Amino acid sequence: MPRSRKVFKKRKGTFFKGRNITSSSNSTLDADVSNNDIRTDIKNTCAKERKISDLNASFSTFEGNIGVINAIMNLTILSFVFKNDVRCKKCDNGMNMQVLKNNSGLAISFVLKCCVCPYRVEFSSSDYHEGTQRATVNTRYVYAMRSIGRGAEAGRMFCALMNLPQPPTRFAP
Repeated sequence: MPRSRKVFKKRKGTFFKGRNITSSSNSTLDADVSNNDIRTDIKNTCAKERKISDLNASFSTFEGNIGVINAIMNLTILSFVFKNDVRCKKCDNGMNMQVLKNNSGLAISFVLKCCVCPYRVEFSSSDYHEGTQRATVNTRYVYAMRSIGRGAEAGRMFCALMNLPQPPTRFAP
């Protein structure tokens, strides 16, 4: 027996018709002017510019700094090098490297401790934006995911497959 109704209905193209951008205004003339201004502003900017504001200014410090390289590295190899080849400033013994919990997405904090004396050095795997606690590696990561057309779920899957720390939980700029 055939079905009584169509399963796949044809969609009507009225989803966005009549939708106002502004919620309320005093007169219809003001509403029309403000809606037109907003629509022209939206058309003039691309989605990337609206999502990530002033990207060139945030990375302006990196343009002159050619020595900045982001790389994926095996931390056991780095720890082995620190243990065998890096010496303490005070007692000239080896240094142990410990990784603190990542508190900022893909940026992690390292602690170098001397094996004998209480000397200790703490540093991060990424620089931070000026005046904020946002690591630049996280901003670059979000920008890369958006540039290739992928979102937060694809980023989490990438980090899981590459055995990286969890990505930043907040993707909004």
